[in-house]
Amino acid sequence: MRKAWERILWGLWVLLLLGLPISSFAHFPNAIGGGAQVRPFSLYPLIVMAIVVTLPALFRRKLPVSIAWLGLFVIAALAASSLFLFRDILPVNRVYPPSRVVRGLFTLVIGAAFYLTVALFPRTVEQLQRTLRWLYIALAWALAWGTFQVGYIITKSYNWYLTANRLQRWISSRDLLTRRISGPAYEPNWFASQMLLVFLPWLLASVMTGRSAFRWRWRWLTVELVLTGWTFGVLLFTYSRAGLAAAAGLVALAVFLWPSERFSWKAHFAALGGLAVLGVAALFVLGKINPYFARIWTAFGKPIDQYVFMLGMQGRFSYWQAAYDVYRQHPWLGVGLGNFAFYFAQAMHPKPLGLDHELLKVLLPGSGYGLVTPKNLYVRLLAETGLAGFLTFFAFWQSVFQSAVRLFTSSDEAMTFWGMGGVLGFAALLLFAVSFGSFAVADMWVFLGLITAATLVHHQNATARPSETQGV
Repeated sequence: MRKAWERILWGLWVLLLLGLPISSFAHFPNAIGGGAQVRPFSLYPLIVMAIVVTLPALFRRKLPVSIAWLGLFVIAALAASSLFLFRDILPVNRVYPPSRVVRGLFTLVIGAAFYLTVALFPRTVEQLQRTLRWLYIALAWALAWGTFQVGYIITKSYNWYLTANRLQRWISSRDLLTRRISGPAYEPNWFASQMLLVFLPWLLASVMTGRSAFRWRWRWLTVELVLTGWTFGVLLFTYSRAGLAAAAGLVALAVFLWPSERFSWKAHFAALGGLAVLGVAALFVLGKINPYFARIWTAFGKPIDQYVFMLGMQGRFSYWQAAYDVYRQHPWLGVGLGNFAFYFAQAMHPKPLGLDHELLKVLLPGSGYGLVTPKNLYVRLLAETGLAGFLTFFAFWQSVFQSAVRLFTSSDEAMTFWGMGGVLGFAALLLFAVSFGSFAVADMWVFLGLITAATLVHHQNATARPSETQGV
């Protein structure tokens, strides 16, 4: 009976991992956020696992400091959101403040549930390895679907696009774009986020350390190396500027973390130079396919306001400026999760709106655009949770990062791999957080949870060894 139960739990775990690429599942009941943009498929198995695995583990296992910091952040967010209910605020686009507060807290609960479940479910090194293998299988099917979408980008075939879009509607609530690929995710930037935070840190750590989660290997060729090249190839066609910038930073750091006893520093710089040349060539080819993307360098040298407009970034800058002004007005606890939308119109800096169609849609009543978000995790934390939330959340990040560094410097080679992946992933996270701000997106939480899981397994093994030695 116990083995059957363990198999059921592992089946739910595999379903959670395989479903991670689907960030806005098309078939979602309204009771659990069916009208939201962020509707992760993995929420289905997560609900069951959070009840039968995560909640009991919180009372039975010794927990890391990172979970305590996350708890303090949740308390700060709850306090900020609760205080907001006592303010006299008018609804925006027929959305009332109480419903927005509930939704904001619900997204945080989803994110925390992802983190805690991923952190507490794997209990052994073997389970971590099996988790990694299933993660790679999830990546493989997402890359295969993304590669199919690349076909209509290159061939510019509208019939190919229509076929891909019909299939996309089975798994996503949003149609595909004609010039960029979204994979199974809601939009290209989200697909890039998945590749950078959930998969690439471990792939690059495998390439750097020579460790593989699979038995198959042909000389220096491993499954992880193939997946790494495939991932970067597909990532290019998302045309995600934040994603490509984060990828460049990730690769640069990976080269410098390359074990120096295997390669000289000259080899490090040579590899970095070669990758830079390869990256520039890839961007040039992409610019030929998509002239709008090429504006990153063709518009360079123009006045900053024109440059930002030509890149389509004027809306983002308006959100960031307004969010920072909201923080300045409410510095200690902010205005509560999700409530930036009620302050945006008053906090936005004066500017001509005729050239900015996105801002017109946001500010025009009845446009159907929805409620605006800062689209930047840093300023969202400041605006909606104030200094209390900002500091406790980054204490949570810092605690997990310290765990990654300790793993990286460990004498255990298996744990060194997880530590290297953690350090690499944090580089991507710090860069990519500029372009996302939702707590319900699983990418960040799964990445942080895997580091914590490896840390707990490492501590468990470290404490078990002395007792084993004494028993002998």
